[in-house]
Amino acid sequence: LKLFFQTTAPFGAVGVRPSAELLAWQSAVELPAMAETSPVSELMEALRTDVRAKLLDFLDEIPGRKVMVMDPTIVRPLDFIVTPQEMKDHGVQNWFKLTDPEVSVDCSQMIFL
Repeated sequence: LKLFFQTTAPFGAVGVRPSAELLAWQSAVELPAMAETSPVSELMEALRTDVRAKLLDFLDEIPGRKVMVMDPTIVRPLDFIVTPQEMKDHGVQNWFKLTDPEVSVDCSQMIFL
């Protein structure tokens, strides 16, 4: 059994780096590129398109300018689904995380996600 990672710091401290064997293996092995039209990528794109359409339709149902207040755990997944410009185009004036210390807005519509 070969170790592919070696510690660079004393026991209990953070600091792990790849071993020379792993680096040599990575440079010697060519992994095939994932096809752009694989069933998984097609499914992910279909899911993203569906969720994006539903979110933008939901935003359009709420009249006027709006502010979104989001749980911080959904910010990154939301970036995969919709762009900030698309949210602005559908009336979202600004967005905040629930962890933000203060939220000041000048509109009456607030959406909590």
